[in-house]
Amino acid sequence: MKKHSKLYLILVLIVFLSLAAFAPQTALGEAETERPAKIDAALWDVMCAADEDEWIPLYIKLDGIDENELFEKVKQKTGMDPAVFLDEALFEKEVTSKIRKAIEETAGMESEQMAGNDERLTDASLASLEAELSGDLKRYIGEPGQIVGEIEEKRPDCIEDFLIDAVIDRFRDEKRMIQQRENTDVNQNFVKRCVEPRQNIIKDIGSCFSYLFVDAKKADILYYAQQEEVALICYDDPDYQFAPA
Repeated sequence: MKKHSKLYLILVLIVFLSLAAFAPQTALGEAETERPAKIDAALWDVMCAADEDEWIPLYIKLDGIDENELFEKVKQKTGMDPAVFLDEALFEKEVTSKIRKAIEETAGMESEQMAGNDERLTDASLASLEAELSGDLKRYIGEPGQIVGEIEEKRPDCIEDFLIDAVIDRFRDEKRMIQQRENTDVNQNFVKRCVEPRQNIIKDIGSCFSYLFVDAKKADILYYAQQEEVALICYDDPDYQFAPA
């Protein structure tokens, strides 16, 4: 009976050691038998088959600036309400209708259009339009003098569409610049705090979006998966190719 018990214990020990041999090791040498949630399944398979000192190419997705935080920063910087750009009816009320009214109240606009003047507005009409755009619309238009300078050579019947497009472009550009700045800071801070001290190979650092392409070893990958700002770690398959269009 004791002999059978010893054989059973030996078999259990062999199975345990076999599993531990193929499981990635943490920095403390403890076997990781379950895949951390932030590590992609394909990457986990690669890690299980890799040597401890083997470089593994990674795509690391970081948590960048939250959309609500991004919109709040746009509002603080420009005065534009992001909600206006997410609701067609609200955009019509706060932007389109006010641009249309500003054009209708511009001195000389109606007479010039009725007269068939398709060349440009007079200087007097441009000055009147600039004054109309200097009110509530200024936070969406930006600097009225600058935008009026851009429409000097435009036909009167094209001005409404031009101003609407200019507002949309301004919001999009401000949002992109803030997103790029904030996400670049996230990426650079992660590199300085986590990647450089571990002497991993940095192949690419995102700018507008929060991501990194890095070559790292198993222990480093497990360390990255424990960091709060990491959203997902995937295997960057060097043999993967996009299918031709």
